[in-house]
Amino acid sequence: MKKISPNIRFMEGIRAPRCFSSTVIDTADHRSNEAVVGDDSEKLPKDWSKVTEETRYEWVKGAAQSEMISIPDIDQRWEDWVFSTNKLWKEKNEEEQRRELDMRWIHLRDLLHRQGYDTSHHRLLMSMKITEPYWLSNSKSEETIIEFKVGAPDKGLVSINSLVLEHGPYHPDSLPRQTVRGLICFTSNKNDAFLIYNPITGERTPWIGTNKQGSIAFGFNIQSHEHNVICVSGDLDSDQVVDVFTVGKNTWRKSDAIPPIAIGCARPFYVDGCLYWRFRETKKDEPEKILRFDIATEKFRIIPIHEYVSRFSQTVELTEIDGCIAVLDWLWNGKICLWKIHEKADGNIKWTGEFINMPPHWYRKPDYSIEALTGTNLIFLQYECSDSIFYYNRNTKESIRFPVSPDLDLARDDWERIMQV
Repeated sequence: MKKISPNIRFMEGIRAPRCFSSTVIDTADHRSNEAVVGDDSEKLPKDWSKVTEETRYEWVKGAAQSEMISIPDIDQRWEDWVFSTNKLWKEKNEEEQRRELDMRWIHLRDLLHRQGYDTSHHRLLMSMKITEPYWLSNSKSEETIIEFKVGAPDKGLVSINSLVLEHGPYHPDSLPRQTVRGLICFTSNKNDAFLIYNPITGERTPWIGTNKQGSIAFGFNIQSHEHNVICVSGDLDSDQVVDVFTVGKNTWRKSDAIPPIAIGCARPFYVDGCLYWRFRETKKDEPEKILRFDIATEKFRIIPIHEYVSRFSQTVELTEIDGCIAVLDWLWNGKICLWKIHEKADGNIKWTGEFINMPPHWYRKPDYSIEALTGTNLIFLQYECSDSIFYYNRNTKESIRFPVSPDLDLARDDWERIMQV
């Protein structure tokens, strides 16, 4: 592994955002207000926000009549309103835009409270957006600018920061899908270097190089309370090498662990002290597999995916529900099943399925964020080219949708990913 300078220091875990006027918004003076004069989000069409079984039926009926999965008339009013607010957004100055972003979180809080949802345990949400996508600008630059907006219903807008990523360009598929204990790991376009970033404070490490291309995974050791980067290099089962980088100490060491499956450049997912990779390329009669790596014990384990889960392509590789790793299975009429994996003390695996109602016009679209909000009975849903985020109530099977990002220009296919911090 390439050595890095010993004077490089980085924070361990998340900490309170710095009070820089350029990045942190102080909104205590109007935190309790329902609306602010001149704020377009006060005109939010509340009657269109709640998605019930009845409105879902109208959606499906409209889609069937048009012989395609599309947004029928019942949703057109919402779409028209989102487009009009985006047009007004572009006419505002930076201060007005920041104020509206903050108020949108407050309106979301009020909307959730009216529906009986508790937001006191709501983790921060982070919006990650490529400001000038290369596929729209035809730019040949190797730099990509990522903008991060962090906020929550009870806190409003917390911070806005930008990160310039070198060694690009970067497509959305290559960007991280989760944070780990408040930090996020970016890998270079060639998978031969990484950096760690704090989206709240804007702090970052320099690029840290690896000896070979491979799978770069980011996780947290729950025993040592340290962030680790796990690099698995080598193409064949017999010559794979696992190296561990400790964030904060900036040290490398080689692990004795040997993956039982060739990982290659497979994308990992972190849950509760473990990293998971999902493998689809199996023989016809063999089940798909999940490879688990316990960061503390440095042990690998293969978990066969249960036969209930359809073998055809899924839009979500892996996700986390209730502290468990889960896989997604599309069913019918916008319904999905999230299959959670419970690993018992004796090593046995138990699968538990939960049916979720998805917006029908999202059927089989890629790039979802599906996460259970910590400490609540809500699941957060977002499609990366959609105008809204959805809060799905696991008890009532109803959803609340909200356009949290007025700067998202759907007319030019703007891309945005939202995740918990």
